[in-house]
Amino acid sequence: MSPAITLLLASLALFEVKHFLCDFVLQTAYLYRHKGIYGHPAGFIHAGLHALNSLPAMLLIGSAPGPLRRTIPMPPSPGGVAIAAMVSS
Repeated sequence: MSPAITLLLASLALFEVKHFLCDFVLQTAYLYRHKGIYGHPAGFIHAGLHALNSLPAMLLIGSAPGPLRRTIPMPPSPGGVAIAAMVSS
């Protein structure tokens, strides 16, 4: 399997685990009852949980926002140029 496919599958698996944790394990009854009401604070808390828990997943797969992505080695792309080099330029 190519490194790109491996990275894609690993990314999907990490984000599935993150989504399960945010939507079931970490979600309180308050969030469950009120997150669907537009503008309710529970919706913002729920979105914040997803955003906050996405950071570890992004760090693990090497697509962290900002300068962090330059410190994580990435597999080469099919063109032979490192993905991190393409993103950081």
